[in-house]
Amino acid sequence: MTTWFPWGVFLVSLFLLVILSGSKLLRKVRILRALVLFLLAAITGAALAEIILGEWLAGALRGIASLVGGWLAGMPASILLAIVGFAMAAAIVVWVLDGTVDKKEIVFLIIIPSLFVAASGVGITGEGSQLAAAFFGIGASLFSGVIGG
Repeated sequence: MTTWFPWGVFLVSLFLLVILSGSKLLRKVRILRALVLFLLAAITGAALAEIILGEWLAGALRGIASLVGGWLAGMPASILLAIVGFAMAAAIVVWVLDGTVDKKEIVFLIIIPSLFVAASGVGITGEGSQLAAAFFGIGASLFSGVIGG
């Protein structure tokens, strides 16, 4: 896999996510719209974790968590990031069960893979990127059938 492929998947899925979230195209079929936006946000987040922007985001999140964790009686940043990640995942589960599409859950889905990379403390090329790589692999296999690659 070349290094430009995650950028392409990220930009295309982000473009489709922005277009479809503001469109009235799938408004009548609420569950289908929620599923499409969920998948696009997950693919966008996984692709973001694979590119340099995701690595930068993970570093920034780790720095903020270290600062806040230091204020909270010396809590390690990885524990704080894991707590935040699981809280975001719980919000996404509630969103899926509710069937509505909110902007905050879309943002949560985009940020979660980078958040888990930040919580692992290992760069995207290290062992801690396996979760993001698994999400990206799902996205790549979904798009490879569409683009014929």
